[in-house]
Amino acid sequence: MKSFKNDIAPILFYFDVFTTEIFKEPIMPVPIRIDKVINGDLSLFINPNIDKLNEIFAKLDFTLDLKNLFIYGMRNLVKHAKNQYKQLSFRPFKLEKIFKWFEQSIGISASIPSLRDDFTFLISEFITIYSNIKKMKEKMDNNHLISQYIQYGDRVINYFKDALEQNSITVVENGEESHKMIYKEKKEKYYPEIVPVDIRYLKSNKVKKKYFVPYLIYDDIIECFSYNRILLNDNSQEPCDMNILRNIDVFKEYEDTKKRKLKEFKFQDIDVGTLI
Repeated sequence: MKSFKNDIAPILFYFDVFTTEIFKEPIMPVPIRIDKVINGDLSLFINPNIDKLNEIFAKLDFTLDLKNLFIYGMRNLVKHAKNQYKQLSFRPFKLEKIFKWFEQSIGISASIPSLRDDFTFLISEFITIYSNIKKMKEKMDNNHLISQYIQYGDRVINYFKDALEQNSITVVENGEESHKMIYKEKKEKYYPEIVPVDIRYLKSNKVKKKYFVPYLIYDDIIECFSYNRILLNDNSQEPCDMNILRNIDVFKEYEDTKKRKLKEFKFQDIDVGTLI
């Protein structure tokens, strides 16, 4: 599976409303760039806006464990990569590729303000739905639960459709914030733009320019949530139990409000062994 060295492959994470045999924990990366894992190439993990999330958690009786969120999201990415590699090559996957991929990925930093805001939005919307379900648990039947999930999906779809209509993404290039087009339109056809961004290598402190295609990220998110809406409307698949997220300590309840505060997360704090 080919992987382009100048492609930085930013990854966001979102809370799904379904589980599968492979993805038992409903935390999914988007887009699912298995080529980077399989080739031991680097990805760019996006961090959310901590201050914005803390504003939301200040009003709630639980908080988020970012480390566990990223562990389960990355673990799902690795599971999918290993599964797809086995199906495509009929050979065992070399675990050293995962170590190389992760080591390279945590060795870089970049600023893409728009994607940071997008990731914060995804978390914020799920926090809202999670809180509603938690408060109405005893009064909520299956129809109400599905309705909550549909509303969650619709808000996400509308947000990212609006982002595409605005056709602008903010990145940091040459040390300054720069607004780039997501796509060009010509003769009623859309052509995704390849957008540059500054990547800093933490060990050497050198900065190199790499590229990504934001249109593909936004389109993937819209497609994922649109498909979920079809499943929810058809009632063809049972939505997941919210208790899963408590059981894996992604959401934690606290009596002491001071402990709800999130801190800036460093991906170096993750043990790669927990992803395999």
